Amino acid sequence: KYLIIAFLCLFLFKFGRTDDPTVKFTGDLLKVLYSNSDKEANTVFSPESLYTVIALLQQGGEGDTLQELTDVLNADAATTRRSYSDLAPKLKSAHNGTTLEIANKIYLETEFSIEPNFRNIAVDDFAADIDNIEFRNAPSAADTINKWVSDNTHGRITELVSADSISPDTEAMLLNAVYFNGEWLHRFNSDETVDSPFTTLSGSQSTAPMMHLKDKLEAGELTDVGAKYVRLPFKDQDFSMIVVVPNAVDGLGAVIDKLQEDHLDSILHGMERTVDLTMPKFKFSTTSQLVPTLQKMGLNALFTDGANLSGIARSPPLKVSDVLQKAEIEVDEKGATASAVT
Repeated sequence: KYLIIAFLCLFLFKFGRTDDPTVKFTGDLLKVLYSNSDKEANTVFSPESLYTVIALLQQGGEGDTLQELTDVLNADAATTRRSYSDLAPKLKSAHNGTTLEIANKIYLETEFSIEPNFRNIAVDDFAADIDNIEFRNAPSAADTINKWVSDNTHGRITELVSADSISPDTEAMLLNAVYFNGEWLHRFNSDETVDSPFTTLSGSQSTAPMMHLKDKLEAGELTDVGAKYVRLPFKDQDFSMIVVVPNAVDGLGAVIDKLQEDHLDSILHGMERTVDLTMPKFKFSTTSQLVPTLQKMGLNALFTDGANLSGIARSPPLKVSDVLQKAEIEVDEKGATASAVT
């Protein structure tokens, strides 16, 4: 019953870059999220979406705030800016049954001005659209923001904020949206999907629709981690879904603690073999309040009155009041669809 899905850490999975700083960020984030999670609830999140928003904030950070952002992102501002700028032309693609769309948006209170350099970086390097909005008119602002969210997730996420969640002190909102849809290279046969027992972390069993596939796939053992893995390619084979399964029923926490960047490298260069795979068909979503998570990862000044985001605006002084992500995923016999907004 318990699944953790970290989807669309896509830049390194697509291009085979296990040395990307996003990899360590994903591992650090996964460990903290798991330690804080309800072990009987499924969790889906997009490290790439969160990373993008924090990297955009980093471009306006100074002093201790900038240092904390750099430490958490595992890269300085010039590196994150350059990496995103290099990928910007690939932010919207549709090829061979696979669609990937990524969008960045900045909403500014009508009377609020940002530094020209930050505006240029946001537009030129992060491909962000910037619009004014009246946060003081919270119902109207919420409608505008939620429409953008829905439009950029193909209607799969329809609400990120409510009027009650928008403070009258809000000066700016930074948004990232990710949408992915892909068809399996090797489809599961829907006639072979049957309700079967599924064991939870606590050892109890529930019933879930289990799909079946027997084909040549990249799969293997991560012996030092205590897990096995299988890689499911999409028709556009630049993309794949990696499934890691603990050997022990209650072994997920230990697997997450032990997973390192070199294990991902092993997975990305695994051996192809005949695999008889049974896995659940599923659909679920998660809403994550991420300030406590980011604080545990080392971001503290950002959320205090001592925050230094003067590279975004000199006056009034800014701090981050909230970091929210909504993510959802659906996996069936035909493929996978996922979206997230941070």
